[in-house]
Amino acid sequence: MTIFAGLNQFSVTRLRQTWLSLPSEHLKMWRDLEEFMKPQGGFSNLRQMQVNADLPSVPCLSLLFHDFIQIEDGNEEYIDQEKKFLNFEKALMLGKLFMHIKKTQKVQYQLSQVEVINKYLRTLESDLTEEQIIELSKTIEPDIILS
Repeated sequence: MTIFAGLNQFSVTRLRQTWLSLPSEHLKMWRDLEEFMKPQGGFSNLRQMQVNADLPSVPCLSLLFHDFIQIEDGNEEYIDQEKKFLNFEKALMLGKLFMHIKKTQKVQYQLSQVEVINKYLRTLESDLTEEQIIELSKTIEPDIILS
């Protein structure tokens, strides 16, 4: 989701000629990903994939955080005024989320280091503002001025 969001930044989407120069199969993959990542239905496509994903898998943290907040804010702790009876439905919803997280933690990841990527990530620094990033993208594709 983070990579998708990054590629949807104006500084990237404004690069129309660059996008058009991609091979057609890559453009189709991008359009399919755009369709998949639509937020309608609370990201139902992404949620369904997450539920059905083979392990090991990494849950989408932003969706989990959203769900925790919705459950916490949208449901009372108790079902009565005297606060004698806990809201069991709320506890069940929270329990399902915790069980999902626990399930993804049970499987060991078999990852290997890629030194060139490690080196790049260790040296990556950016204090650029969005405006500076847009200006950099203009060095790749300047604005077209229509007269």
